[in-house]
Amino acid sequence: MRFLTSSVVVPPRRSEFSDQERWGWYAVTLLLEASWIGDDPEAAPYISDDVTKWRRLRKAAFGWSRTDGVGMFSVEVMARSAAAADGEARDALVNLSWAAVQDPGELPITTLKVDWRSES
Repeated sequence: MRFLTSSVVVPPRRSEFSDQERWGWYAVTLLLEASWIGDDPEAAPYISDDVTKWRRLRKAAFGWSRTDGVGMFSVEVMARSAAAADGEARDALVNLSWAAVQDPGELPITTLKVDWRSES
């Protein structure tokens, strides 16, 4: 018998933020530590420009620090809870990373803050 591929099912990441239902706009700030952005001079400008075009995001911005090798992603998203807002922002950043580079590899993303803004 020969195995060609194998996989492990990993449960979704559980957010450290509350999943208590409270619909509204949340401001989320994420930190991305990824060397591939520095390796590709077009990646950071692509993410920074493209994130402003997404209709599901409000007040979206991405900044890259070449000296520190980190990106700062800040966005406002409509969500049902702080945990859902955290997940929505992470999903957007992962999708943007994959759009900028075919296979970015591991994406070490840290949530710096999640703040509730308003109901509408």
